[in-house]
Amino acid sequence: MKRVAIFTSGEGKCAVRLVPLFNEGDKIHIDLVVTGRSDNRLIEQMIQKGVNALFLPRAVWQVNPDEVIKLLSDNEIDILALDDFDGELPEKIKEIYSGRIVRLTSPEMAPGELEAAVTQKDSVAVEAPVIPDIPKSVDEEWAETLKIKFDSKQASQTPPPIPGVTPQPQYASQQQRYANQQQAAPSQQSYNGGTQPYNPVIHSDPMPSTYLIWAILSTVLCCTIPGIVAIVFASQVSSKYYGGDVEGAKKASRNAEIWIIVSFVLGVLSSTLYLPIMLMSNL
Repeated sequence: MKRVAIFTSGEGKCAVRLVPLFNEGDKIHIDLVVTGRSDNRLIEQMIQKGVNALFLPRAVWQVNPDEVIKLLSDNEIDILALDDFDGELPEKIKEIYSGRIVRLTSPEMAPGELEAAVTQKDSVAVEAPVIPDIPKSVDEEWAETLKIKFDSKQASQTPPPIPGVTPQPQYASQQQRYANQQQAAPSQQSYNGGTQPYNPVIHSDPMPSTYLIWAILSTVLCCTIPGIVAIVFASQVSSKYYGGDVEGAKKASRNAEIWIIVSFVLGVLSSTLYLPIMLMSNL
């Protein structure tokens, strides 16, 4: 059985989709869900379903990746799945889990993407899903493809055909949907090659520097308020870049740099003026 950890920066829609679908089987099991949102209801949902879930601040990822690596090691994680995960993983984590990282694109595609990742890890070819003769619910189709148990009471079935109307258009659209999934598979299967995980947004310009570490250091060592503002802008760089807003990412990077400088200057001024003031107050 392959143990999977899911990292998410959003609502964790793929995680909600995958846990009930896979955790009843004996091939893939979602053991850990890590979210970067402290107010996320996902943690409570996952704990109710028997999955270890926790909040981990983004600063921990950048400053102390060893803590994340220890968490993955303690849970014996085989594969990392990124569910609406902003930014990039630290290089140390990517190096350790090289070839074992898959980026989930949507709740609908996530079961096939995770199954393809695991199957490619163990074998060369991925068996194509069999198109059923009678249209079924999406959950039932995935259950048959992944060869796991399926409870028909937990999913709504496709409405029966209208008398006198041929079901051919519905069957054809279903056939086209499977064909589109297979055509898209090569671009989503960089997983096994140890290259960058699949990312639907591609830019010709490199991502601007986030200055996140400098922002954190300026907050701790210099002036707190400008440092916090710098952290806010620094955290926006990767999300804007991977969301397609390259100009917005560059602007956020420049703003982060400006506020880091402001924090540093105010920290130096406050330190310079502190000693004379204290000496005068003692006279």
